[in-house]
Amino acid sequence: VNEGYRASNPYAKIKALKASNKAVEVFQSEELNRILDYFKTYSNGHYHDFVYFLIHTGCRPSEAVGLRWKDLDFSSGRITIGESLSRGVTGLASSANRVRKERKNGVTTVLQMNPDLLKLLKDRFVSATNPVQLLPNSLVFPSVTGKALNELVFSQEVWKLALERLGIPYRKLYTLRHTFASHCIEQGYTVAEVAYMLGHKDLSMVTKTYGHLVKKPTLPNLTK
Repeated sequence: VNEGYRASNPYAKIKALKASNKAVEVFQSEELNRILDYFKTYSNGHYHDFVYFLIHTGCRPSEAVGLRWKDLDFSSGRITIGESLSRGVTGLASSANRVRKERKNGVTTVLQMNPDLLKLLKDRFVSATNPVQLLPNSLVFPSVTGKALNELVFSQEVWKLALERLGIPYRKLYTLRHTFASHCIEQGYTVAEVAYMLGHKDLSMVTKTYGHLVKKPTLPNLTK
């Protein structure tokens, strides 16, 4: 086009590929603790357990929003994540426009809760004041009004405000998923384990995004 050989560029509307080696700026443990302390008091602590769950499971916000009591097995301490409550065809995230569907990639993950998460969810179940909230199909993390939580509004009006008040650089709510994966890798979890917990079908995404965090092995000595 610049040289006058063509009148227009047929590739102009094609988006450039995203850089695959861009480092994800995750939250540090000190920041996570401050965030959780903040949500213990904000709005009478209503959102604390929701944020805690995101931090400690690495699931997508829409998956946490759609989590139901029947997805939790307190006897075995397991969580089944196989669905999300996502925005409908209108693109809106209000309760009336939510669509329950299979988890991305159609992968169902069964997670083994650590003792602290198990206690938190048990206590949440026991402390519920409305019997309707405890039905198997009832949401574990409803909004203040008892409807499906609008994660877009939460992100813009609650999450963003929390980080501003705490003086923590803004990162999207979804960054808690990256934070979970990064800390798991740093603590010695294998790429396969992290990929499973995140609900990926294979290791490629985790390897590409978090591979630089994997501890580099020392070459073996095969002659001794």
